[in-house]
Amino acid sequence: MSKTGPLSIGKKIWQDNQGLTLLELLLALTIWGLLLPVIAGGLLFTVQTYTREVERLEAREQALAVLRKVEGEVRAGHNFSALSDGLSFQDAHDHLIQYQLNLRTNLLQRVEQGVGSTIIGARVTRFTCTLSPNASYPTLALQLRTQAGRTSLDISEVLIGRGSLP
Repeated sequence: MSKTGPLSIGKKIWQDNQGLTLLELLLALTIWGLLLPVIAGGLLFTVQTYTREVERLEAREQALAVLRKVEGEVRAGHNFSALSDGLSFQDAHDHLIQYQLNLRTNLLQRVEQGVGSTIIGARVTRFTCTLSPNASYPTLALQLRTQAGRTSLDISEVLIGRGSLP
């Protein structure tokens, strides 16, 4: 009588060209059936994590681009006033500039007197401005929330004036 064990099954397959028995085939399928959900779960987790990080980076890049655009104009502006949905000020050429958030469309618009409006940011869900007049160093705090996919990102910037802010 021959001994049968895991090693003898492997030897039998390689030495004997008759193939697999039904029991060996069922054992292999059972092991594969137990490992497949673990492998699939790990792959799904990896894909979801990657997607979430891509959305977060996209939201961050968009928020920073909008803030840099606003910041560039604000630094050269004067006569600031905070609006319920944005900011109003005069630029270096004394044109009235307004940044307004349309909550219905989630678009941040730049409106210039005599020129019209331009969309400078999409998927913006919050844009708030807080003015802190101080005789020495006036400050303007900008807060922005953007959304990419299911990811929301809040970012803020504090600008300290040298007399040109409020």
